[in-house]
Amino acid sequence: MFLQNLGSNSGNILFSEGLYRSVKDAKRLTYHFDNHALDDCDVVVIAAANWLNASSDFGEIAARLEQTKLPIIICGLGMQQTNPHEYPELTEGTMRLLRLAESSQGAIFTRGDQSAAFLEKVLKLHCVVSTGCPSLLLAKPALNGRPVPAKRRRFRLQGPKLGLHSTRHLWDRTAVGVQLKLYRQAMSSSSSLILQSELPEILALSGGLRGHESGKAAVAILERVYAKPFAKIQDYLQKKAIYHAQLEDWLGALGELDFCFGTRVHGTIAALLAGTPAVLMVHDGRTAELAQRMNLPSIKASEVTQAGLGDPLQYFDQHAQDAFYQGIHDYREHYRKAFSDIGIALH
Repeated sequence: MFLQNLGSNSGNILFSEGLYRSVKDAKRLTYHFDNHALDDCDVVVIAAANWLNASSDFGEIAARLEQTKLPIIICGLGMQQTNPHEYPELTEGTMRLLRLAESSQGAIFTRGDQSAAFLEKVLKLHCVVSTGCPSLLLAKPALNGRPVPAKRRRFRLQGPKLGLHSTRHLWDRTAVGVQLKLYRQAMSSSSSLILQSELPEILALSGGLRGHESGKAAVAILERVYAKPFAKIQDYLQKKAIYHAQLEDWLGALGELDFCFGTRVHGTIAALLAGTPAVLMVHDGRTAELAQRMNLPSIKASEVTQAGLGDPLQYFDQHAQDAFYQGIHDYREHYRKAFSDIGIALH
């Protein structure tokens, strides 16, 4: 239930909190809102994600939002492509939501330029702005009573506290190639493993596999991924895995590390927000679009594959880290203007 409440991915904390903490006088609701909860609201701001795909259908939420007669702003919207040369064919329900954002005199803020181009040039929508992910709006407000550092000092290159992250979702057992190597290297090197949506690991970490109806399946998945007996995997996870359902706890844990590396966009952003140098391994269109728009320190997965994973520290570039932190102010100002243009003030 705890993971379900986070949309099956703790990375969602970043962009949802980024919006909530930045929009003045915001009221927090779930996607399953009661329309009466909007009686005292002037606008609806939706924290979106990978919604521009062929399988999702947002017709139900569109129908309820239509009844509110309020402007609808969709923020952080992104396109999911299986083929970089083909655009996704959206469901009618998703199209209904997009048209509502335009007809309600709202707006659609995309996670990057490619998603914006799809909406403008292919779908002919005229309320689109490429803003990036709202997670970097968290770079300004204080967290745990202290501001996020604008820049962290150079870290020790010898014996760092290393955090790795890779990508699997829920009961997925299909990590292959360099994604699989990341999980195995994290365990073999006793590095910290940053989890977001890997349900077998999260249950093993919390001790929740005992008596779980899918416990045997989870054990099989873990032994397949890590190529070790379950007892050793669970011991490693309980000592070195990082998983938190609260923003400050997550950033606090990542702030104790010296360097983070892997394929998770929000794992990378969370580390950078915590002041820890980090590099994203770009492995699909989504991560490429976000890395480009947000100026994230990154390297292509194809380059990592060619060189072999090896020591992740080889991918650290101080200039890329500095450029990221130096660009946060302009990034936030672009977001502020996009909201200001439709009459909404940000903190």
